Amino acid sequence: MSGFEAAVGQADDARIAEIMDICREWVWQMDESGAFVFSSATVQNLVGFEPGELIGRPYLSLMPVQEAVSFGPLLLDAMREGRPLQRALHRVIRKDGRTVLLDMNAAPLPGGQEGGRIYCGICRLVGEDDIAPVVGDVSAYSNLFPVALFLMNREGRFIRVNEAFAQLVNLTPRDVEGRMIADLMPDGAANFRNDVAAFDRGDQVPDHEFVWRGRSYQVSVRPVRDDQGHAIGGAVSFTDISIYKRAERILSAANERLQATAERDFLTGLLNRRQFEEVYRIEVSAARREQAPVSLLIMDVDQFKAYNDHYGHPAGDICLQRVAKALARVVARPRDVVCRYGGEEFVAILPSTHPAGAMVVAERLRKAVWELNIPHARSGLGRISLSIGVASLMRIDPASDMARRRRMLLEAADGALYQAKARGRNSICSAGSVNVT
Repeated sequence: MSGFEAAVGQADDARIAEIMDICREWVWQMDESGAFVFSSATVQNLVGFEPGELIGRPYLSLMPVQEAVSFGPLLLDAMREGRPLQRALHRVIRKDGRTVLLDMNAAPLPGGQEGGRIYCGICRLVGEDDIAPVVGDVSAYSNLFPVALFLMNREGRFIRVNEAFAQLVNLTPRDVEGRMIADLMPDGAANFRNDVAAFDRGDQVPDHEFVWRGRSYQVSVRPVRDDQGHAIGGAVSFTDISIYKRAERILSAANERLQATAERDFLTGLLNRRQFEEVYRIEVSAARREQAPVSLLIMDVDQFKAYNDHYGHPAGDICLQRVAKALARVVARPRDVVCRYGGEEFVAILPSTHPAGAMVVAERLRKAVWELNIPHARSGLGRISLSIGVASLMRIDPASDMARRRRMLLEAADGALYQAKARGRNSICSAGSVNVT
């Protein structure tokens, strides 16, 4: 850079422009904001842009986002502090969309210029033959980053690695460089072969997760290409995301608990009314599809308001919890469902159950609650009891209005419950098979 700096400081502007345009290297100048104020014509060969297209455009805008994030602070700090950059390896996106690897040498213009400091630089394309020497000083900035970075040739041999990657394999960078990835990471070797094949097809490799030695990593792989666009290697970063994966698992478990909470009644643990409506819809549709019966039971704890008034709401909550457990023990077939319908009302859906079978289950439910022997001083029966209304749908016409079928079955079971209570409570009444025309 000293020769370049001297030339800039001594030659007249016209002569400098002529020299720059015939150089194989791309020569540029940027202002304090990092935007181009000059570009030699060589930029067309390296990056595909006309010089005029770059004037006023930030250098970092030519880079992939991740590259701008990692390389940007290095470049901008050097500009702000007025110090040179040497052999700074970075990637830019050509106008045609291809990504190329450039080697940058840059320094502030001696003496500055009116309007602020000017930063000058030379970039050259990294070819297959000089990939190793060009990245010789990559560790000068790669070791500043806490993520594992390394560069490999297309055969999978480590060319350069930073300290963070060397620590992952419990070696020094010097001990890693020159070795094959298959020696240290057999699974990674197979993945990299696939990556190289993708680069040869012109495809990009999406970021992906890789589990190694019990930890999770986010892996980013980008091609290193020569001036002909041929993939000559890969630049790889490993970001440890184990803590985020653990947080993800915790969040997932929390979401599952939240989902369960949304589906279940908070007091009894039974499915709530919203879930009842969903299961009810599914099972009545299944009954039509299978041409099988389905029965519905609506249950009510007798004189529960009087129980609450006499014993208090905490005792009432405990009573409902005990009733719910008793009901759940009886409704035990895989597809049978018992839900809290609201207040002291419960409902049971019994797929593939005809009216006679539903009455058998209803009697078991009534008996299970009666045998809890929960005292009820305000009931003529002296203890907590259950009244149940039963209704069934038999074979359902495939052309039926299913919403109407569900509504009629629910109304029939509710009507039967009303009759059971009118009979003196602790009883069961069946509406039989519901006919819907």
